[in-house]
Amino acid sequence: MSINSVVKTATNQSIETSELLLVKQQLKKVLREHGQAILKLKESEEKFKTIADYTYNWEYWLSPESKLLYNSPSCEGLTGYKPEDFLTNPELFLSIVHPDDKAKFAEHRECRCYTSNSTNHIQFRIITKNGLLRWVAHSCQPVYNSEGEFFGRRASNRNITAQKHTEEQVNKSEERFRLALDATSDGVWDKNLLSNEEYFGENWYLTLGYSTQDVDQHSLTWQNLLHPDDKPKLKAAIDRHITGLSKRYEVEVRVRHKTGKWQWFLSRGKVVERSETGQAIRIVGLNTDITQNKENELELRSIKDTLEDNIVERINEIDDVNVTLKVLLKKMEKDKLSVEQNIANKIEKLIHPYLEKLHQSDLKLEQRIVLDMLTANFKDLTTHFTPEVSSLMNKLTPTEFRVANFVKHGKTTKEMAEVMCLSPGTISIHRKNIRKKLNISQQKINLQAFLCTSL
Repeated sequence: MSINSVVKTATNQSIETSELLLVKQQLKKVLREHGQAILKLKESEEKFKTIADYTYNWEYWLSPESKLLYNSPSCEGLTGYKPEDFLTNPELFLSIVHPDDKAKFAEHRECRCYTSNSTNHIQFRIITKNGLLRWVAHSCQPVYNSEGEFFGRRASNRNITAQKHTEEQVNKSEERFRLALDATSDGVWDKNLLSNEEYFGENWYLTLGYSTQDVDQHSLTWQNLLHPDDKPKLKAAIDRHITGLSKRYEVEVRVRHKTGKWQWFLSRGKVVERSETGQAIRIVGLNTDITQNKENELELRSIKDTLEDNIVERINEIDDVNVTLKVLLKKMEKDKLSVEQNIANKIEKLIHPYLEKLHQSDLKLEQRIVLDMLTANFKDLTTHFTPEVSSLMNKLTPTEFRVANFVKHGKTTKEMAEVMCLSPGTISIHRKNIRKKLNISQQKINLQAFLCTSL
């Protein structure tokens, strides 16, 4: 071998040794980095497992082949079974699902949507190891690695038994409330304004003469039985209340009875649930049959109109009677004046001449007093008392009236006592009684002057 060949061979071996050392160094670096990565991965897995193990809800992870890869210890608190029980028995989960919910859960588990990015939810019942029934809210979603490869699905199960019991109690309470309202009204209704779901008590169609069969066969609803003219009015009232312009809505509408006649109802309602933004969510109302009230109202209106007509007619008749009475009163007044004048003329012609002759004759004092009184009284017949004095004079007794007549014509107490055969003291008592009855007992008024002025 030549020197050049030896040198070349030695040089090549040296180069190979250097490359080998470089490769070894790089391999060590890769192994070191890989070890660090594995360590970090173990630390990350430990953290994940710690977090998952201490979650309140029951968490688990299924492989793409639906094999259980992880099951959190929380499953025992919900089901009574330990995590390893589900690992050793893959069918345990399905076996504890309530028989009535098995089909629903199996359909959910076989759903192909697991490979999508959406989260799927379902609620079902399970029977725990101790035989207790519990409600579970199940949510699951697909899991992908950083390269987008499908790694199975992750699921979370939450115990909602208390919530379901509360919902059940609320539903029972609402049902009792609806039944109570329906029993005390002619139709209770409840509407969800978001889903447009409606509930109507049975009284609304029973009141209208329909049966359950009529409602089912003809798809009868409250709305399609409303009078066409009342639909806009009802909608406007409800819209006004929903938008917060009124505390409640209340409107009278007509609804078609099975016989074809229109039946009146008072429809009332109120929003009982609103969202945080104030949007109306639920409204509850009552319908009350007011047909009889409307008929009574129409009857009362008819009676009122008839009464008003009768009153107007009676007023006209009374006016006619008043006119007639006024004519008659005028005629009576005229006749009265004529009669009085006639009496006065006859007294003047037939009686006064004889009284004058008696005055000229020789009479005793007592006779002359009586004659003077007789003459004065005939004169009074031709004059009139004022209404006020006539009313007062009617209160006097016959004896008091005679005394008042004597006083008026200026007779003394002694003269009155002799003519009336009474004592002067008795005449004085009569004079006091007369003043009292004429309302002048406490006044300084001359009795004769008062009688002469008033009569």
